[in-house]
Amino acid sequence: MEGGLGSQRYGKIIFLVLTVFSVWSAAQSSKCRGNVCYIEDPSFTDFQSARQRCQSFGGDVVMVDTLEERRLLTEICLRSNYTAPYLLMGATYSSEQWVWFTGEAVSPAVMSWAVGQPEDPSTQPYLCIDSTTGIWHDCASDLEGVLCETKRSSLCLGLGCCSGQNNSCYVNLPILGSCYCDEHCLRANDCCEDYVDTCVVIDECFAYTTVTGEISRSSMYHKNSVQAVACDDEIDHGWFRFDMITGNDMPVTCHFEGDCGTDNPIWLNGSLPSAADGVINRTACVKNSTVCCAKTYDIQIKNCSTYNVYHLPPVTQCPERYCIGDKALCPPGTVSEDGFEPGCSDNFPNITQQPDIQVDERVVRYTLGNIPKKELMFTCLPYYDEVPPERLSQLVFDVEWYIDSQLVHEEDSVNVTDLPAQLRESVWLSKSITLGFQVKCRVKGKYVQDGQQVGARSLAVESPEFFAGIKVLNSSDFPIRMKENDPNPAIIAFQPTVPILCTDSPSHGLFCEDIFLQVEVRIPQQWKQALCPSEGGVSQIQQVVVEACGIEINAKYWNKTVTLKIAPVIDGIYDGNQITKVLLSTAEFNDHQAWSNYRLPDIPVLVVDADIALQGHVCMANSDPHMVTFDGVGYECQLPGEFILYKHQTLPIQVHGFFKKCNHGWAFCPCAVTVMSGGDLFIFDRCRSGTGSETTKDIKKPMRSGLLGCEHGQMRVESFNNAKDYKIYLPTGGYVYARSYYYIDDYYMNIHVHPGSRDVESTVGLCGTLNGIKNDDFLRPDGTVDSFSWHPNEFSLSWRVSNASDSMYNGIPASANVASIQGEYCRCPNMGDQIVFNSTVPVDCSYTENVAKCASDNSYSEKQLAKCRRRRAAAGHDEIFEIRKFEYNPDDRLEAPTWQNGWSEVKAEAFCSNYIYNSSAGKACQAVESVDYEVALRGCKDDIHLTGGTAWALAALDPIKGMCVGELAKNESYWVVDNSTGEVALPAELDVIKCPNDCSYNGECINNNGTSSCECYPGFVSSDCSISRDTIPDLFYMPTNGLCDISQRPCLETPVYGGPFVQSSNLSCKTEHFTASDVITEYNEAEFVHEEEVICPFPKLRQKRSDIISEEVIKIYNISISNDGTNYSQPLKVAVYDSKCYKCDGPSQCQLKNGTCSINGKCFNKEEQNPSDACQICNPNVTTSDWYHRPSTCTIDNQCYTDGQERTGSFCHVCSSDKNRNSWEIKNGTCRIEEMCYKENDTNPDDPCQICIPSWNKTAWYTQNSACRINGTCYHEGDALEGNSCKVCNPAVNITDWVLLNETCFVNYTCYNSSDRNPTEPCQLCDPKYSTETWFDLNGTCSINGSCYNETQRNPARPCQICDPGVSETNWTELSGHCEIEGSCISSQESRRGHGCHICTPSTSKTSWTIKNGTCSINGSCYNETQQNPARPCQICDPVVSITQWTDLNQTCELDGKCISNLESRNGHVCHICSPSTSRTSWTIKNGTCRINGLCYNETQQNPARLCQICDPSISQTLWTILNGTCSINGSCYSETQQNPARLCQICDPGVSNTQWTDLSENCEIEGICIGNLESRRSHVCHVCSSSNSRTAWTIKNGTCSINGSCYNETQQNPTKPCQICDPRVSNTQWTDLNENCEIEGICIGNLESRRGHVCHVCSSSNSRTAWTIKNGTCSINGSCYNETQQNPEKPCQICDPSISQTMWTILNNTCMIDGVCYSTCQVNPGDNTTVCYANTTAYNWTSAEACNKMVDTGSTVKAVSDANMAVILGGVLGSISFIAVTLIAVAAIIHVLHWKSKQKKRKNQYLESNLAPRLSKTSHLGYVCAQNTDVLRGDRYISNPTAIGRDNQGYQSSTERYDRGSKYQQNNRHQPAYKIGRQIYIPPPDY
Repeated sequence: MEGGLGSQRYGKIIFLVLTVFSVWSAAQSSKCRGNVCYIEDPSFTDFQSARQRCQSFGGDVVMVDTLEERRLLTEICLRSNYTAPYLLMGATYSSEQWVWFTGEAVSPAVMSWAVGQPEDPSTQPYLCIDSTTGIWHDCASDLEGVLCETKRSSLCLGLGCCSGQNNSCYVNLPILGSCYCDEHCLRANDCCEDYVDTCVVIDECFAYTTVTGEISRSSMYHKNSVQAVACDDEIDHGWFRFDMITGNDMPVTCHFEGDCGTDNPIWLNGSLPSAADGVINRTACVKNSTVCCAKTYDIQIKNCSTYNVYHLPPVTQCPERYCIGDKALCPPGTVSEDGFEPGCSDNFPNITQQPDIQVDERVVRYTLGNIPKKELMFTCLPYYDEVPPERLSQLVFDVEWYIDSQLVHEEDSVNVTDLPAQLRESVWLSKSITLGFQVKCRVKGKYVQDGQQVGARSLAVESPEFFAGIKVLNSSDFPIRMKENDPNPAIIAFQPTVPILCTDSPSHGLFCEDIFLQVEVRIPQQWKQALCPSEGGVSQIQQVVVEACGIEINAKYWNKTVTLKIAPVIDGIYDGNQITKVLLSTAEFNDHQAWSNYRLPDIPVLVVDADIALQGHVCMANSDPHMVTFDGVGYECQLPGEFILYKHQTLPIQVHGFFKKCNHGWAFCPCAVTVMSGGDLFIFDRCRSGTGSETTKDIKKPMRSGLLGCEHGQMRVESFNNAKDYKIYLPTGGYVYARSYYYIDDYYMNIHVHPGSRDVESTVGLCGTLNGIKNDDFLRPDGTVDSFSWHPNEFSLSWRVSNASDSMYNGIPASANVASIQGEYCRCPNMGDQIVFNSTVPVDCSYTENVAKCASDNSYSEKQLAKCRRRRAAAGHDEIFEIRKFEYNPDDRLEAPTWQNGWSEVKAEAFCSNYIYNSSAGKACQAVESVDYEVALRGCKDDIHLTGGTAWALAALDPIKGMCVGELAKNESYWVVDNSTGEVALPAELDVIKCPNDCSYNGECINNNGTSSCECYPGFVSSDCSISRDTIPDLFYMPTNGLCDISQRPCLETPVYGGPFVQSSNLSCKTEHFTASDVITEYNEAEFVHEEEVICPFPKLRQKRSDIISEEVIKIYNISISNDGTNYSQPLKVAVYDSKCYKCDGPSQCQLKNGTCSINGKCFNKEEQNPSDACQICNPNVTTSDWYHRPSTCTIDNQCYTDGQERTGSFCHVCSSDKNRNSWEIKNGTCRIEEMCYKENDTNPDDPCQICIPSWNKTAWYTQNSACRINGTCYHEGDALEGNSCKVCNPAVNITDWVLLNETCFVNYTCYNSSDRNPTEPCQLCDPKYSTETWFDLNGTCSINGSCYNETQRNPARPCQICDPGVSETNWTELSGHCEIEGSCISSQESRRGHGCHICTPSTSKTSWTIKNGTCSINGSCYNETQQNPARPCQICDPVVSITQWTDLNQTCELDGKCISNLESRNGHVCHICSPSTSRTSWTIKNGTCRINGLCYNETQQNPARLCQICDPSISQTLWTILNGTCSINGSCYSETQQNPARLCQICDPGVSNTQWTDLSENCEIEGICIGNLESRRSHVCHVCSSSNSRTAWTIKNGTCSINGSCYNETQQNPTKPCQICDPRVSNTQWTDLNENCEIEGICIGNLESRRGHVCHVCSSSNSRTAWTIKNGTCSINGSCYNETQQNPEKPCQICDPSISQTMWTILNNTCMIDGVCYSTCQVNPGDNTTVCYANTTAYNWTSAEACNKMVDTGSTVKAVSDANMAVILGGVLGSISFIAVTLIAVAAIIHVLHWKSKQKKRKNQYLESNLAPRLSKTSHLGYVCAQNTDVLRGDRYISNPTAIGRDNQGYQSSTERYDRGSKYQQNNRHQPAYKIGRQIYIPPPDY
């Protein structure tokens, strides 16, 4: 039961309270904003009563006076589920304006009218809001709801909550809410226990409990004897609303015992109230067994218009229950028409399953031109599985069809054989129903016999609803929520649910796969305030755009899913979130009319504003150039070159700035900017020639501006200030503003990049990373981030364009990938103010449509786009855009500036502050948020510092203007609204900043119609009043050297470079044309391009032909320009010529080329044809001024043909110049008929009986006689139709169709002779006298199942059926008054043989036996009324109850094969009695007794086997009950608190359980003993019982450890490992290691403590905690300690060097140790004077004496390592003259060897440098390896123990590898050096 009387629940009420926060929560039930709530309420009759209703809540009808509130209401409506479609607001239409109830006019600024609204305020004078979209409408007063607004606390007061007692009152009812004053609130009608006041009850019609499903409350419901008695003693005291199928009100008459599901029903003693009565008091009466009103209750009732609510108290005595409703459901197994009594019957088909509904497209409605035209059909198939097979012939269905719950079609008595039932397209189309509906069928089954209904119809069963139309697959995502800067569109998926009908027609070339249903898309435009001066301060904009203005659905593949992409529009305004919707509808669709004009549900969209995050963010390159990043980091970029200012990281958008030296080389200035967006590129270039170090005063190079790339053609650009300023829009929602200015000697510019919302976290370049974080703005292209610097040159240079392929100076960079900027989107606008579908409204689609714009924004863009595309064309245009080189010196830098001309930082700051803050812009913009004056002040000071003057001061104002104007365009709060028109503009004091350059101080800034412009003083002109009126332009030069080649361009106009030109209607061109006889002067209006370029047209000459001579192919003009139309400049000369035949070096230097002709003022090459006569050519050998005619040719269609040449594609046409030179002749032997060629005897394709006979006529067909032309074939007289001999060609009768032979019929495309029978209908024959196309029916017959029967003839298979043509000619007719049973025809009332109770009763059934009245037919036998069941003595035949089943005798039980009377006892079992109300088939235990284990016991009698158990029938009549205060556990009795003998910590505690032992809560049961809490374990003091941790195991005591079965106190040492202690904080079961200690040789050693007797061994726990560590600065060698540098006592050339090894001796530099003896470098081998010690080569082997050659030359001496050894060596040298001689003789050889060694060393260094250099510094040289065995290291120096690398104590691997130095044994055993780096060993190649 949903919300029964026993559960307190508030039902759904009508008005809602809504809370709107930035984040919506579906879980919130109260819905308010701040302290204001919005409520919907229906209970009003007019505007005044609506106000009173709202005032009853402490509020009033809604009044909207701010844009914020309007947006709030829109969002509330979009998110809410208001029940009424339109809600009344607080304004009415009066005196031709809308007025709030306060008398205040509704401001146009807050209006939000729907398209086409207000519709008719004169008849609909109330203001309403669409409750689903928030859009406004005008409406009449007959509405369903009003929208109230009230303070949150007022709402509580209005509902009566604790008036004035507490400010914490709030609303918290489901939907409406209860009033709570504080935490002590109980419920709405008894609010605060801690206050004197109590709350007034909330309106009863809103605060109630809904009761559903309790149908047993009906007064017509009769409880049987076995059902439980219901009682209302536990209901809550309160208001109830009943919603039940059996009725919802209390009955007003007395009822009987058993009614309403209880013994004592309660009824209403009085009448029900009317709506005007309010709450009434009534008396409810309790009916007992004798009196109708034995007892009363006071109740209250209130009529709530469509329902009543009841205030009912709980009853005081059971069984009493309130009766509700007066209907009774049919008994089980019976039905009626409405399911209620009376009229219930058990004779009905049992139909319970939902019918199946499908859509079918196979139905052919009609045929048009052999093409079947189908229609949709819905089918309904009921299921009748539960109907007996023998009754299927009687089963029919009544079917009702519903569309959107409205009945549209009915079908009665549909036979099973005719199923499924149908609803055809033509039915619902005839009712003007369009697709987009829910369709369902409702069926009722019934039995029909002899045309009459038998029994009752089944209950109605409905099919599931089927949606017919286009389903939106992701509608659960609605409303679509997207941010303005979302990079990806939202995707909506659609799928049709019914077919688009179509039939292929190959003969007509029509195929369904080529047919598409168009679903048009429209987006409502909203009038919205925008600073669009040309549109009066308002603009029609859309909040979203779509990928296309239509969706195509293929007719053949109609059930495929199609999608639509929706993207938000970036409007660039801080306007909060916006609501809109996408509208969809099909157009007129002739292929299947059902799909025409189908309007789909609107798709709501919420666009979240993202522009506010960009407030104050703008990137600027000002004057020379002072840079500011997007995130506000200022720095200097005093560098030359082309720089990437801004680059989008995911879109192909870039802005490049071009900087070069300026101001006589004192600074660098921006002189050009290029903006690339996809394949479009705009340039604004004022850079002059040179690097900038030169003076530019005399360099005449005009500015360039315009589109250099127009691949996509969608860049928006606006031009301002005489085309000196440009605004370039970006598809991210941002824009670039470039303003040029003239200072000192030239024009420069400031570049401002204003980001869009799609730029956030997506930008790089000099403008930095736009993310609000300043620290990462100096991000380089390689990802490096530089720290802040005022001159971050390395960062700046990283963004300088160094590769020409990346430059944007002359167009799209070659390296740019502009394939995709983003997807194109369309605006899909309306037609005027109306949403119009099926129209030809033009659509706007581009990749910039997702950026809002004013309607006038595209004028300049469109002109530039046309120019750019003309330039892209191969020819046919006069568009010229100069290609230039951007020149700069990349190494140019500035010297550090010094203060000049008496300026100082203090003076500069004072000047700049005064100048900026007192300027018009400076004053106006101080009121604008986010304008950073510090940027301007800093730039002004820096410019004075650089230049020593104030000439650039005006440039410092530009950052303020840029930031100010940008902010004003976005921030609505600064706009001024004209309440009479709704238009917006800037305040006059702010709008003046838009005047360019402060009007150059030659005029005043005037505000005109909301737009500011300069009004120049007399004598000055231009948009900024910068040009003197009498200024005559100075012309620079003409393009292309003053030449215009008509072979390259049309030469209809030419650019003229110079200036300054003023954009005005007086700007004029003067053109002087010099002819052979005259000078012709023309004046034309000049086309203004910018102040340094205009376009002049060439004259349209009207000359006599006699004036045109050969030289006139060259036309010479003088062109002058005037700003005022009077004073013209000095002229420039230009020549128009054709380079095809003339060569010109200048306007006056042209001559005719060889091999060309100049004819009629045009050029032609040799052999070139005459354009008007192809057989005439230029032949300079004959003449250069006229055409030469080719002989034997024809000129046809401007082509030249030779005699006999056939026309292409027309073989019957030939050239015959002797007959006609200008047209074709028909060739002999051919015909030319209807523009087609035919050979002789060819047949006419359209008439096979016509042929080509040229001799008869070459242009017409010859027709043959005596023939028929049938279906494209020619037949002769007598020819028959193939396969149909009765149809022949008879030209005398018909020459275009077959003629039927006499005495034949042609039926169903088959021939039959007269009297032939119909093969499928034997009672039909061919009778040509009757018809030749249809069969003739024989009279007095029946054609049944393929056989013909005569009248009265019986059905062989069904003897009670005869042929009766008067009834039916195609079906058997049933004999009346008979039954057809078991294959026989039985007369009425005739008995069945052997079954006297079975008779034929046709009125009951004609196919089965009927049971005779007063008898029963049970289990195949007949019984008379009252006859007993032989097998069941308590059952009799009672035809009144059942004629097929035995009927039980009342008040009896059938037990033990006997019929027992009520309350009779069982023999031998006094506690068993018959109780039919309990069971009629088993004994019932008598009250006050128990039957346990087969024995009877009286109440309280003890269990003989267990004395703590007794018989207690109130608890159980079949089980023993345990006595109070005892336990019965495991078959034994225990008294309370008695212990468990087996578990001493368990006791008998009946309060917990009387069948289970109860654990003692504070004890532990361990090892079979019950231990008290915290009691210790015997002999284990660290083990205690801690019941909070474990009740079955010991717990380790705090401050102790239990390790390996022993207890230890905290800090106690491990007896076996002294460096381990017990530390319970770490572990109480494991030893804990002492940190900083070592455990060595069984002793715990402190950190850095020395080993006894070995001072170089210490404990270093950071290295090892189990072994000694050698102390730093010492060595441990052969068991002894040595300090660093200490010598080996045995070998003085070895020392302790810990840096190399702490365990091995290290040999001294410049010494060798050979065979255990020390030698110094170059000491001679005593045994071989050709070898010496040379440590640089090896320290362990002798080296050739050549190594010491240089030392010998310089007279170096060799010192011995020790005095003793030295003496021996010197003696040997001085005593052996022969040794010296040998040494001297060897010098020459040594020099040669050293030269070879030098080459080898160079090769070694090259190897090391290229292969090992990066890592050699980390490790030393290992030694050498044998080249034949690279696995063996041999060498000169040990890295560690020699044995580790396989050496003996002399460095060799084995003694067998020691070789005889000087012997030839080494011949191929070359030794390679080896290097060890990390774990790798590197061995160079053998030849290194």
